[in-house]
Amino acid sequence: MTDKLHDYAEATTPQSVHVPNSWPGLAAWATGKFGSAILWAGVACYGLWIVYTDLKSLNDKVLTAFIQQTETNSQLVSTVNELSRSIEAYNTELHRRNTQQP
Repeated sequence: MTDKLHDYAEATTPQSVHVPNSWPGLAAWATGKFGSAILWAGVACYGLWIVYTDLKSLNDKVLTAFIQQTETNSQLVSTVNELSRSIEAYNTELHRRNTQQP
């Protein structure tokens, strides 16, 4: 990426100006060409990169928790359905016994 930026810098700079081929040199060149706003823009971009990297990490954790919760809820539904069938069978048997007694 340094080479691409260096090529752009050389293409847009007069021949009398030397454009270095290193990150610190290119930062100094960009500051001279665009002013200090370029440094603030770089700091802002770096800050946004940190924030969005952290946000992606948090979203991955939330997604994992959501998947685990969905699996747990599915197991809970199965257990409740099984329990409901068991209670219904118990009530049916109890009702049958109560109606058979004289």
